[in-house]
Amino acid sequence: MKKLLVYILLLSSLVSVAQTSSYTITKENTDIKCIYGKISLLEALISTSRMSLSTGLGTRMYFNGIYVSTNYDFHYADNLAEASSSENIRGNSVYARQKSRNADIMAGYFFQKDTEGKVRINLHSGSKTTYYTMVDAHYNKIFGAQIGFKNGFSYMTIPQGVTVSNYYNESAGTFAADAGMTTIMKYSWLTIGGTFGKTVDVDANFTQYGSKGAHYMKRFYANAIIAVKSQLEDVYFTENYGSSNELVKRYVLNGNVDMSRFGFCIGAETFSLKKFGMITSLEAGMMPGVKTKITNNIFIGFKVGLVIGSTL
Repeated sequence: MKKLLVYILLLSSLVSVAQTSSYTITKENTDIKCIYGKISLLEALISTSRMSLSTGLGTRMYFNGIYVSTNYDFHYADNLAEASSSENIRGNSVYARQKSRNADIMAGYFFQKDTEGKVRINLHSGSKTTYYTMVDAHYNKIFGAQIGFKNGFSYMTIPQGVTVSNYYNESAGTFAADAGMTTIMKYSWLTIGGTFGKTVDVDANFTQYGSKGAHYMKRFYANAIIAVKSQLEDVYFTENYGSSNELVKRYVLNGNVDMSRFGFCIGAETFSLKKFGMITSLEAGMMPGVKTKITNNIFIGFKVGLVIGSTL
């Protein structure tokens, strides 16, 4: 109980407090055009089959409602699902261990609606408190659709019970693996969905605090994911694990393991419309993958990065 009270007190101390202050609007840009480069500080994917930490580079462009983003991610810690698995892992990819990586591109068109309403502007921050005010200004509501393509390969954990065949004797047919394994999945995914949110580019001059502003794009989205390609590498599988008579076999997964072709994701993304700012996103859903327990393909991901660029 004492620990709970301390936790509640800590949360209550991290607060935002509204203040009133006289101001003059100096900019309320609703014709936003921008281009930015992105450097990921941390990207985390949490899933029982694919769990990783990654970093990467990317771009963001927004011009008259046209939205384009590109990303390249390198997963420097991608065997976390295996490390946390309770499965007896006895199979590993026949190819040399590689770090997962992927690249994607997304393009969309967002309709813009000039809206007048309340815009939050942060005035100043104390050690644990942020003071802000709400100003009346013009901003854009956005809504539209996007389509994307993602290609790469992923290190993944596969539970026991999947259907495989013996590489050296495929004529003998298929059978169920009696232990778990890890391998590389090469994939290409098509994504399509909708989005809504707002773009804000407002400056105001306050009598007490000087010039302050709010400059960001915030959007929520939902996408369907369609697997155009899913290819599993063969694995070396060790029989009689732990004994002095170990026998290594080669199992063929691709074409034998039942794969799901569809998935989905919902998420939120915010990035700064400033020369130097932050980009954050949170996403959850279900990825295409091996058809086993449905929970194996459910995921949560979040990203934090820096954006460098400018409005045009």
